[in-house]
Amino acid sequence: EQAKAATATLKRVWCEALRQGICDSFANEPEGSEYNVQINDRNQYEAGKLRKFLLNVNYIMEDTLRVLTEDSLHKFAEFIKVATAYDVTVNDTKNVSVAYQHPTNPSIKERPPLFLLELGLSEGAFDYSTPVQTFEAEPIVIFD
Repeated sequence: EQAKAATATLKRVWCEALRQGICDSFANEPEGSEYNVQINDRNQYEAGKLRKFLLNVNYIMEDTLRVLTEDSLHKFAEFIKVATAYDVTVNDTKNVSVAYQHPTNPSIKERPPLFLLELGLSEGAFDYSTPVQTFEAEPIVIFD
């Protein structure tokens, strides 16, 4: 859902600001200029410098989105790695040891869990104390 909202914001804000910036920058181009944004002839546009410029802008936008997405994914993966750096040893059903080992800073000995999950009775059936939908949304909220 947040990805959809981000996409909608990019389409609405970023693309509109870019379109407006290009139109404003080329608004004073004379009638016969290759960068005239008021051109009506499709063949002239296809062969002109304006199309090449706009294609280049499109490639730059795609590359920028790719770099931002990759950077965000790497940071999210690192966040999850740090948040789940627990060493859990189950000896039996009543003997479990949990030790936190921060991947880059050994002086950090504890970290609060992302979720507190308990199994309990709810209306005569077993249910989790944390809604399952939270498992998808909560790490993203904390990461942001």
